[in-house]
Amino acid sequence: MKKYWKYGLIGLIIFIFLLVVLFYPRLKLKKNDVEIKVNDKYEEPGYKAYNIFKSYHKKVKIKSNLNTKKIGEYKIKYSYKYLFFKKQKTRIVKVVDKEKPTIKIEFDEEKICPSKYKEYKYSAEDNYDGDLTDKVEVTLKDNKLIYKVKDSSNNERVVTKKVELKTDSELELKLKGSEKITLYLGTKYEEPGYKAKDECDGDLTDKVKVEGKVDKDKEGTYKIKYTVFNSNEKKETKTRTVVVMKKPKVVRATASNGGGKVIFLTFDDGPGYYTKSILDTLDKYGVKATFFVTNQFPSYQYLITEESKRGHVVAVHTYSHNYNVYSSVEAYITDFNKMNDIIRNRTGSTSNLFRFPGGSSNTVSAKYSKGVVTKIAAEMQAKGYVYFDWHISSGDAAGYSADRIYNAVINGASRCGGGCVVLMHDIKGTTAKALDPILAELKRNNYTFGTLSEAGPTAHHKINN
Repeated sequence: MKKYWKYGLIGLIIFIFLLVVLFYPRLKLKKNDVEIKVNDKYEEPGYKAYNIFKSYHKKVKIKSNLNTKKIGEYKIKYSYKYLFFKKQKTRIVKVVDKEKPTIKIEFDEEKICPSKYKEYKYSAEDNYDGDLTDKVEVTLKDNKLIYKVKDSSNNERVVTKKVELKTDSELELKLKGSEKITLYLGTKYEEPGYKAKDECDGDLTDKVKVEGKVDKDKEGTYKIKYTVFNSNEKKETKTRTVVVMKKPKVVRATASNGGGKVIFLTFDDGPGYYTKSILDTLDKYGVKATFFVTNQFPSYQYLITEESKRGHVVAVHTYSHNYNVYSSVEAYITDFNKMNDIIRNRTGSTSNLFRFPGGSSNTVSAKYSKGVVTKIAAEMQAKGYVYFDWHISSGDAAGYSADRIYNAVINGASRCGGGCVVLMHDIKGTTAKALDPILAELKRNNYTFGTLSEAGPTAHHKINN
């Protein structure tokens, strides 16, 4: 009995073995591991599923998390089941990026500023990471700009460009305000400021060295020296002159103090279209005048130079001739300095003479800031500037005809008795027309003509604000 049991067990084992051999599924992959480039299409390498009797290719189930647009390692699982037998295989798919980024140099300059070599335009692009411009490393070595960038897969691109280094970049040092300042004794010197810049180094204002001191309690001429160097040791210097003096006594010229029959012709609001004609008429009679200039008409700015060349006095009226300059003391001084900078550029020097828009007696300024003219007058005079109003108005600003302007000036001069300041405007055609007969009549009556100066006669209205 026991013997038959053993034979039976052996037979069962043989049967199971044959069953497995005959029916157990087999699954083979042509490639276990596959590598493809990112964004490329995945092509199935192939697989085979079968047993001893037939192929079961169509019964294979495939599961995959493959994303060919994203770098990484993915699994594709193959499986099929026959009867109670099941077989599985896994293929590893690696999506990789082996393409180097591109670097594009976007400037043509062959001569560059060594301090700005990183600022010259370039860009970097990668097929997978996109814009890599901010990842680019830029170095300057042996007159070569070297651009290097790596993408997230560690693919590296290096591009070089031969360049020449600038050693002669333009260095500029400018003084704010006037290069010559007059202060009265006891008035504290306040630095108007300065600005320095270099073509390569940019803003160098904080690198400017200022030397020199002003003693407000001692009369004299003081020099303030400004020095700046750029990265190539190029040097630029400027000097500001500060004169500390006693405040002069301002008087109006009269016959008793030497004024006699002196007329001070002044012209406001120009230069403009009629300024050239007025200058020619003044030359005809050998008369010098004072021009309180603006920048209302920039295309006529060149006539400021002409006024100075012909021996006339150029003084500040206003840059904008807009009454919002009265919004604050600071606003007025900023406008004043802008006009004085133009005068300096056109004549070589600034002016210490000025006239308020509307005169010191104007009331329109109160709409912008109460008491502002009083404050401006005090501030400007403390800095050594002298303002001028007028004794005689020609009326041209009110639209008078040429004949009426003539009568206003001639009659005003006869009543004034000499030493009077006359207000006219060189942007008025009627003034240009009236000037010739005015000068002829004043000359016939033995009047002489003077120009305004810091210590000379002046005219001050009562300040109303």
